[in-house]
Amino acid sequence: MHIRGVVETLGWKAGDMIAVQPDGQAIRYSASPAGRLVLDRHGHLRVPLALRESRRLGPSTGVLLVADPTAAALLVFPPSALDAMVMPSLAQARPVAHG
Repeated sequence: MHIRGVVETLGWKAGDMIAVQPDGQAIRYSASPAGRLVLDRHGHLRVPLALRESRRLGPSTGVLLVADPTAAALLVFPPSALDAMVMPSLAQARPVAHG
């Protein structure tokens, strides 16, 4: 996953150790000396296989990236997480009467 602009917002640099963990339906990345991923010089991070599979992420699956500079964290929301957030609101929406 190429995230150079987000990385700059978070203040991460190539070589930083990054921890990754599930966060609800999202995936949370955070800079941590105990992290198991390394941010490469191109601004790429990998999504571990178990998280790719559990979130149904394929090579071309679109995701929503949300930087949280206060927590120095990156949240990755797969389509299923976005559906879970949006669909309840759509189900409650009522058609507007025109007249």
